[in-house]
Amino acid sequence: RSVPRHYKRDTLLKDLELCGLMGAFDFLYLPWDKRRRSNITFAFVNFATADIARRCFYVLSGRVWSLSPKSKPCRVARAHVQGLRANLESYLSSLEKDDTQE
Repeated sequence: RSVPRHYKRDTLLKDLELCGLMGAFDFLYLPWDKRRRSNITFAFVNFATADIARRCFYVLSGRVWSLSPKSKPCRVARAHVQGLRANLESYLSSLEKDDTQE
């Protein structure tokens, strides 16, 4: 949570890389608000193991975003959807909803 609004997926990936977390996850989704032309300040990241997820929690919680030092500190929260398959299904479902709302 508290992902800077101007961050795009590539910016978030770069920031996670600077934290030493690149390669630790197999899914990253940064929802985008088409009307505002920005992200909605949170992302979904699926880590390969519970240990890596715990490490992420300690590395990112309260940390100022490297590429946006004046932004709010990062807040890490456990998602309702867990696992790569469930995240992919949820993501695809959200894409279908977006298509029907346009």
